[in-house]
Amino acid sequence: MNNIHANPVEPIKKEIYIIKNDLNNKVYIGQAIDSKEWKSCGVRNFTYEQVTEIIYRLKNDPISINKMAKEYGVNPNTIYCINSGTSKKYRRDEETYPIRPF
Repeated sequence: MNNIHANPVEPIKKEIYIIKNDLNNKVYIGQAIDSKEWKSCGVRNFTYEQVTEIIYRLKNDPISINKMAKEYGVNPNTIYCINSGTSKKYRRDEETYPIRPF
C-alpha cells in the first residue's frame, strides 16, 4: 500500500517533483539529485487561493501574524515568509514586499 505519489513537473535544472502524501494531505516539492538521494525544497502548506487570502488579510486585517498562523494551523514563520516574500513557493511577482511593515 503506497500512499505517496510523485509527478514530474517542468524541469528547470534537474527533475523537480511534486509529491502528495495521501495520509496527511501534505504536498512536498523536491529535486532529484541522483537515483539514491532526494533534496526537499519544502512543504507546500497553502493553495494559491489560500495565499491570495493571506495576502489580502496581511494588507487589510489588523490581526497579528501569530494569530493568523494559529487560524491556519501553521508555524508563524510560514506567514512571515509570505509577508516578506522570502518563500519562493508563495511569492507573487505583482506584490511589493514586505506586504505588511514589520
